[in-house]
Amino acid sequence: MIGNKFRILSDLGAGATAEVKCVEDVATGEQLACKIMRIDSQGQVPEVALAEAMIGFKINHPNIINIRGIGRGMYDNLDGQPQIEVAYILMENMKQGELLNVLMNSGKFSESTARYFFKQILSALSYMHNTVGVCHRDLKLDNILLDENFNMKLADLGFAISSKGHTGDGKLHSYKGTQCYMTPEQLDQRSYCGKQADLFAAAVILFMMVFEKRPFDEAKVSDPFYQLIAGNRCQMYWRQFEKCCKASDELKNLLQGMMQLNPHARSSLEEVMAHPWL
Repeated sequence: MIGNKFRILSDLGAGATAEVKCVEDVATGEQLACKIMRIDSQGQVPEVALAEAMIGFKINHPNIINIRGIGRGMYDNLDGQPQIEVAYILMENMKQGELLNVLMNSGKFSESTARYFFKQILSALSYMHNTVGVCHRDLKLDNILLDENFNMKLADLGFAISSKGHTGDGKLHSYKGTQCYMTPEQLDQRSYCGKQADLFAAAVILFMMVFEKRPFDEAKVSDPFYQLIAGNRCQMYWRQFEKCCKASDELKNLLQGMMQLNPHARSSLEEVMAHPWL
């Protein structure tokens, strides 16, 4: 139980800072996803929870997870351990789980299936970037959830931040996210644009949907695969992957434009949405 309000039904997942359970609202019987985080020794709610809730309550988009509430209470996970105080975030329950698990179970997607999900990712990013003015900063297959109709929603907004940055110049200096999805400038700990970071991660996701493997281990010129993109040796790059999957020239062109070494040479969101592959 959580705060005598929510009955734990099953595990949905766990990360470095939280675990996620499927819970039932005792009063209504509604099933929800609940992200649970420990309260620290000073009784403070984790900053990532506050950030996620503050931004989540501002967002209303069909391809972004709907946050239903935030609270704190005593947590009894029925494993014989004493109760602890936790912070929790209530969200709609996405019954098909993570896009990552669907990909692992089904194998690589056709380009048409990848396009179906990718368009929804772009719609969510366009709303976040242009309407709300925030960037996600931890976009990855694990943070894309699917409902019962296989419509996707971006989740885990704990690293989301204003795309203007602290000084209003659009440059960010905190390096949040997951390494294999990060831009070269993030990995080098240089200032970066949050919107570009989201688009770069979206390109990695698109690649993984079609090829069922990463495009590179990390976007550094020392990486044997990324150095081919960075050095504009794209024909040689694609030759490495054609053994496992044949991709259309339009898809290759789209991915190359999104994964360039020079951030000023990368495709913008508007250019991506207007690309012939879409």
